[in-house]
Amino acid sequence: MMLYPELVMLGTIMMTMCNFPMMLCSELVMLGTIKMTIRHSRPNENELSNHEAEYETFYTAFAALAADYISSSASSLCKGQVGLVCQACRVLLQYLLSRLQAQSIGETVATTLSAKQLLQPVRALCCGEGMLPRADQISLTTTMKNAKLPAHIKTSTPGEKDAANKEAKRSRVDLSTSILEQMTTPLHDFVHPRATIPDTVETSAAKNAESNNLNTGTDSGQDTKNLFIQKNVSSLQALKAGDVLIDMCLNLPHLNRYIHKYKDAVAKKGFSLPSSHSEATLVRHSLQALVNDTSLTWSALSLPVLEPLTPDKLEKLCVLTMSCLYCAVSNATASSLLGISSAVSPKCTGTNPGNSSAKGVDDDGGSDNHAITVVEKALEIFTLVSGIIKSSTRTGGQELQNHLLMGSWVLITGLQTQLSASSFLPADKGKEEKGKSPSKMREGSSRINLMKVQQGFGVLSVALASRALTMMSALLDDLQVECASSDIYDVQGDPDMESEPAGLDILGHYSAQQRAAKFLGAAPLNQLLFYLATISYRKACTLKRIQKHPPEGDTFSTSDSTTYYEDDLMSCSDESSGDDDDDSEPILGLWFEETLAPPDNPPGNQGTQNNGESADGNKHSSDRTGSIVPEKGEPHGYILLASQIFQFMDKYLLSSESSFMMRYVQAGLAEQQMIILAAIIRDLDRETARTETGTISVYFGATLGSLYSEFSQALTRYTHNLLARSILNESLQGTLLNHLGVSPWSQENSTTWPLQVYPRTLAVLAQVLLLKPQQDKEAAIISIWHRLVSTLVANISNPPNIFELEHEDLNVEHAQLLLFLFHSLNLMQKKSVILLTAGGVICTANTVTSAMKDSQLLHLSRLVLLLDYLMKHLYDPPPALLEQVQWNLFSATSMVEDPGDAKDSGRGVASRIYCPWKEIEDNYRKFGPQDEFSMKPRFYSLTSAELNNQEFPKLDGLV
Repeated sequence: MMLYPELVMLGTIMMTMCNFPMMLCSELVMLGTIKMTIRHSRPNENELSNHEAEYETFYTAFAALAADYISSSASSLCKGQVGLVCQACRVLLQYLLSRLQAQSIGETVATTLSAKQLLQPVRALCCGEGMLPRADQISLTTTMKNAKLPAHIKTSTPGEKDAANKEAKRSRVDLSTSILEQMTTPLHDFVHPRATIPDTVETSAAKNAESNNLNTGTDSGQDTKNLFIQKNVSSLQALKAGDVLIDMCLNLPHLNRYIHKYKDAVAKKGFSLPSSHSEATLVRHSLQALVNDTSLTWSALSLPVLEPLTPDKLEKLCVLTMSCLYCAVSNATASSLLGISSAVSPKCTGTNPGNSSAKGVDDDGGSDNHAITVVEKALEIFTLVSGIIKSSTRTGGQELQNHLLMGSWVLITGLQTQLSASSFLPADKGKEEKGKSPSKMREGSSRINLMKVQQGFGVLSVALASRALTMMSALLDDLQVECASSDIYDVQGDPDMESEPAGLDILGHYSAQQRAAKFLGAAPLNQLLFYLATISYRKACTLKRIQKHPPEGDTFSTSDSTTYYEDDLMSCSDESSGDDDDDSEPILGLWFEETLAPPDNPPGNQGTQNNGESADGNKHSSDRTGSIVPEKGEPHGYILLASQIFQFMDKYLLSSESSFMMRYVQAGLAEQQMIILAAIIRDLDRETARTETGTISVYFGATLGSLYSEFSQALTRYTHNLLARSILNESLQGTLLNHLGVSPWSQENSTTWPLQVYPRTLAVLAQVLLLKPQQDKEAAIISIWHRLVSTLVANISNPPNIFELEHEDLNVEHAQLLLFLFHSLNLMQKKSVILLTAGGVICTANTVTSAMKDSQLLHLSRLVLLLDYLMKHLYDPPPALLEQVQWNLFSATSMVEDPGDAKDSGRGVASRIYCPWKEIEDNYRKFGPQDEFSMKPRFYSLTSAELNNQEFPKLDGLV
């Protein structure tokens, strides 16, 4: 039992105000235990609710302390006493609610308690637990001592206190009094679940004995507590506490600002978010007040007193929830803008190290924590209200889906506005544009500077984007059900039959397609998701690099804002076209070139690195376990968001059965998305091609490696379905292959072909070619072979004058795919390829008479390997080649890999299978240059080295 110091006066006051016959209710302690009694009539309600203003402080403190103490003693009550105690609690609840209501409507009350302090005892009575911290107990007790006492309150002397204790003690042990109490007190029903197993004789006897037991002191404390809670909740519902609490939250001063902004946004007056450094700073300065308001809102709405959910109450609740989400988006935008402003030019890094003080760092850390709390509480409030609507017997699926729609609309519109505001933020804080709203800025230009946005893109935006995906998934799941089951819903390709988008009305009756049309119209979703995916992926790569290899000197800024980039380096435009290739090519090229991870540490540092990561991981998990917002400065949350985006686009955009969705997706895909997709594919290929496991380096740990594998799977599946479902037209397919560097139809480099091409790029190339008509496919394959042989011959005869290790080489996966494509040609075309390859070997004959570089030898060996295979396998491919192509291009990129099968076959740790020259490869790795960026494997064969005298290659006459 909780002991309250210095509460003798409170016990005396409660005894004076109550006129109950002697019956134990609860205990208050000061210099000992005071046993209170409650008589058969309730506390003097008139005294509590109608008193002079000068006694307000006393009665408010008294009500808070009494409610909290009774709650802490709920489990010690007797069953027969619960009804009388709850009658007293109802009076306290009515008084506390009246004070909350008075504060919310602006009435002047002489209480010293805040809304939070008034809400705590209400929560205590609903939970059956004391809520007041000890400091608040002491403070309220002191307040009562210093307040003016009502005239009828008399404090007891020590002698009177002892007499009351003796009387209470006699009453407790007096059996006749106990019997009289039970005979005159209503019985309350305690429902227990019916046993599913028949009772035995012993259990039946025990139950009978229990039911016949008249000693209420042996009743279950938990049953008493549950009944206590149930009756208090019923009292609150009868007092319309739900309306009072919702109105209180709607009138919270700082949250009320966002309520007005949300209503303006619904009225199509624009989505008002911070758009300058000064506006972001103002939002930052109000964070503490927003934390208080959102926390109080969560506390109020978490009470189980919102039923019955009347239409009016539901509308108010929805406005409150959306305003909290609006507040979260505003804070995320402010953090993004301040992150961009804090990113400095590399030339300026470290120029004035004394400018930042420890106090400033602490202030920033406190503000970051407050911003995280606001976002977490806002998302928790949305989840809480969604659960209330879902479980209510007075609302249906329509209201829940409308609630999800409104939340999706706020987050999608907010994130789109945030990207625009971040992109247009002036680099110089002193040159901010005056009088230009974010909406006007967005209308004036459709260009988004992704490089600039990435500087400020933080964990708050990650959490909001992740939750937006969850909401949209639920809405699109409903659309799938509607498409599959409804006879009325049928828009088979006819745009005229599509209905108007849904409204932002919680009580509206809309179809799933109308809801989808509403949030899809909030922003160009294809574009927005691609932007978020590439920003998140890029941020994860940068944080991963900085985390394990902190930069030295003035090259980088190690803040969460990463490196400063010039505004024009990274921007994608909706109006991008073929004429803009010169402008668009280096846009992501330069950006993604920076994502290459640095060399792995020497082997001797592996243990230290892993141990350090384990310690960091334990600390990370202990600090923010289960948080909605990921840890700042860690790449995990960013790469996870990128995976979720591609998974969402694959499942709900590409694989949707709705013709409405398919038309939306096809209309929304543009060249800039293909540029971004190609850049991510090429970068991930480079990232994983240097390892033997097919994922990032083991130095980054198993957890991050697993997240990158998940991202690889999501990216591969999305790209595969994008092509397999024939969503891309010829132009977009050409754009994708051009930016992957493997377009057979490219006119810019009609005689050259890249040698080092990795599995994800090869998979896209193979899929595009195999989906082409037979004639176009064969022409493209022959073109690739011509370009490949020309490139090899040129590199052998006239090697480029560059550093030896920078020479491109034909990797094994590329060679395997070329041979696989060779077998899709007809016989005459195969023979032409053999003649082409043989001619290339003949052209290089004169080169071997002089000294050759390593790169020349390697390229010549690749050409001879290809010719050797073509001569031996002109007609049919060996089974090993098909198995290698399937694994290296599909399973190794996690697209169709079954973990169980991979474990059984022993391939779960291999990123590629091929015919190795193990001894040569091992010696090269052992004695050759220790270059972590070199191609793996360096030495390989295209046919099995094992000779079988029973089988001879089928050689054609031409061969």
